[in-house]
Amino acid sequence: MERFLTVLAAALCAAPLFFIVAIRWLIPAIKRWFLRGADLDFSGSLSLGAGIALGSFILIGSLAWFFSGRGYLRPTQMITGLMMAGWCLAWVVFAWNEPHTLDYHGKRAVLDAEIRIDKSLLNGRPLKEAVALSFTGGDFDRFHWDQVRHEGGFVVLPWEITVHTVYHWAIWSTVDYKKSYFELDLPYRPSHSTDWSGWAAPTAHEGAIIPPGLTLRYRLNLLAQSETSP
Repeated sequence: MERFLTVLAAALCAAPLFFIVAIRWLIPAIKRWFLRGADLDFSGSLSLGAGIALGSFILIGSLAWFFSGRGYLRPTQMITGLMMAGWCLAWVVFAWNEPHTLDYHGKRAVLDAEIRIDKSLLNGRPLKEAVALSFTGGDFDRFHWDQVRHEGGFVVLPWEITVHTVYHWAIWSTVDYKKSYFELDLPYRPSHSTDWSGWAAPTAHEGAIIPPGLTLRYRLNLLAQSETSP
C-alpha cells in the first residue's frame, strides 16, 4: 500500500506540471515549428495539453513503480515530497496574489489621496479636464474640488475612493493624457486606519512615466457607512 500511494502521489504531482509546461511552452512551439502557423484553437490546445498530462501521469507512475520496486522507495518518496511541497508553495503564492475582499463588518475602507502637481504639467488645461486618478477594485471615487489648494508653483488635489476589492495597492494618475503609477505601501489586509504617508514620486511601471514635479501621498480610513473622511 505504501508503494502504491507513493506512486499515485508522484504521478498526480507530475501530471499538472506537464500540463502547464505543455500549455505555456510546448504547444506554442509545436504551432510555430511543426504546424507552420496553422490554427489550433483553444479547445484543441486544451485537448493536447490534457493528453500530454495523461501521458506524463502514466510515464511518471510507471517509472516511480519501477524504481520503488528496485529498492528506491525512500528516494522516490523524497522526490514526491519535494514535488508536493512545491505545489503547496505555489498554491500559497497564488492565493497571496489573488484579489481579496476587504470586509470590516459594518465599516468601509476609504482610500484618501492627495496628488501634488507642478502646474507646468497641466499645459494650461483646467484641472477637471487634465487630471484623473483611478484604483482598481473601488467605487464612489471623487475629487474634493472645494479643498484644492495652491502651494507656490504646485496645485494639490484631494481625492478619495471606497475600496472593496484589492488587486494591488496602487493608484494610476493621468495628467494631461500622460499616465503615472504610484505603488502604495499598505498591508495585505489593513486592520486599522493609517496615518498620511510621505510625499512619494511615481513608481516605474510599464506604460507609465515618472515626470518631475508629480508626487502623491495617501492614507486608509476605516469609517462607518454614514461617516465621511475628515
